[in-house]
Amino acid sequence: MVSAADLMQKDFLAVEKDSSLSRVIGKMVSSKKSVAIVLDNYSFAGIVSIRSIAGKNISNPAEVKIGAFAQAVPVLEPEMQIEKIADLFFSANVRILPVVKNNSVLGVVSVVSVAKQIASIPEIKKMPLSAAVKEAVVLDGTATVNKALSSMLEKNVLGAAVIDKNSKLTGVVSLESIVKKFMLLPKEKYSGSRGKGGISSGARNPEKDSLTDIPVTAGMDENFVSISPDQNILKAANLMVSSDSCEILVEENSRVLGIVSAKNILPLLKTMGAEKNIQVSKMPDIDSIDKAEIMGFLDRAYEKISRMTSGEIALHVHFKEHGKGGSRTKHVVHLKLVTPKKTFVAEAVDWKLLNAVKNASAVLERETINFSKRE
Repeated sequence: MVSAADLMQKDFLAVEKDSSLSRVIGKMVSSKKSVAIVLDNYSFAGIVSIRSIAGKNISNPAEVKIGAFAQAVPVLEPEMQIEKIADLFFSANVRILPVVKNNSVLGVVSVVSVAKQIASIPEIKKMPLSAAVKEAVVLDGTATVNKALSSMLEKNVLGAAVIDKNSKLTGVVSLESIVKKFMLLPKEKYSGSRGKGGISSGARNPEKDSLTDIPVTAGMDENFVSISPDQNILKAANLMVSSDSCEILVEENSRVLGIVSAKNILPLLKTMGAEKNIQVSKMPDIDSIDKAEIMGFLDRAYEKISRMTSGEIALHVHFKEHGKGGSRTKHVVHLKLVTPKKTFVAEAVDWKLLNAVKNASAVLERETINFSKRE
C-alpha cells in the first residue's frame, strides 16, 4: 500500500515563525502556494494558510509575526500508510500535512495527491461524482465581498459560485483572492489602535470595513475549472491535480449543482469491499440531477454515521407527500437507521425535498452522536 514517502513532495514553502505576515503573503503570491510550513529554528512549528488568515481581523500585516497564526496539525511519518493519512486529513481539514523525521520536515503530502491516489483505485475511479459532491456556496452578483467571505468561512469552503439575475453561473470567488486583493493592504492605509503583534484589539479597520461596499464581482474570476455531473471521481481528482485546487465546481448548462472536494473523496477508501445498505422507498418523480444530489447527500450521511458506529448498519429512507399549497407539495422524509445496538428514527417536513432530507439526516446524526457519547 502507498505510504507518505511515496506521496511526499519536496517542493514546499517554509518560513520562520518570526517572519512578518506581509512577507509571508508575498512569498505565497510569488510561489503560488496557499499554505506554508512554519519553522522554529528549523524545527516544525505548524502551518499557516490563506484560510486561517482570512478569518482574522488584522490591523497591520507588516507588524504581525506569522507565528501568531501557526496552526498545530498532525505530522506524518515517512512509512505511514494511506489509510491513516486519509483519516488524518479528514479530521485536520487542511490542504497539506508535513512529513517529519527527528523534528525536521522532509516534505509535505497534499490532500489532493491523497485524493488522486484513492480515486485511481479500480473500485473507486468509476464512482459517480455524487459520491463526493457537497452543497456549494452560491452568491448573487449583487452580494458584497464581505458576504462572500463570511459565507465561505461559515460553510468551510475555499470558494463560492457567483450567478447573475437569471441564476446563470458567471464566475467564482475564492478566499485566496479576497485575502490577496482586499485584506492585506499597506501600513499607511490602516488606522486605529493596535494590540499585541499588530492584531486589532477592538479597533475597526476602515479598509477592511469597506468590504461591505465592494461587490463580489470585483474579486470574481471568470476563468475557472468546473466539471459536469456525468463525470466520475477519477476525472474530478485529475482536474484537482491539474488546476492545483482541492475543490472543483460541479455545473451543467451554467447551473450550479455543487462542489466536489478532495476531502470528500477520502472516505471512499473505506467503502471498498462493502456496499452501502441504503434502502429507498417511494422516491418522488424528480429529474435525474435532483435525484443524484439527494442520493449523494444520503451516501455522505451514511458514511459519516458509519464512522461513528461499529458493525453493519442499514439506512431505510421513506418519502411521502404531506398536503399541498397551490402547485407546491410539502415533502415528508422518514429515516430509520438500524445498528447492532440501537435503531434510530428521524423525520422532517419541508416544501423542498432536499431540505427535508438534510434536516432528517441532521437529526439522525445528532441522535447517533449522543448515543455514542453515552456508550
